[in-house]
Amino acid sequence: MLRLCAGCNKTWFCNRQCQIDRWKKHKVACKKARKRKKLDYSKDKMLVGELLSVAMRGGGHKGVLGTILSYV
Repeated sequence: MLRLCAGCNKTWFCNRQCQIDRWKKHKVACKKARKRKKLDYSKDKMLVGELLSVAMRGGGHKGVLGTILSYV
C-alpha cells in the first residue's frame, strides 16, 4: 500500500520501510515544503482577518471582493 509523507503531504512511498530508507534524501525537501505550507496558512489567516474587518465596517461585497483580490 502506498504511503503519503505526513510531513509534506506531497511525496508517496511504496511502504513504511521505503519511507525509512529514503528519509535522508527526502528530509530537506520535506522541511521546505512544511515551511511553505505554514507560510500559506499564515496568509490565509491574514485574509480571513481582513475579510472580517471589512465586513464589520460595512464594506459590502465590493469591499470584500477587493480584499480578496489584493491577496491573489
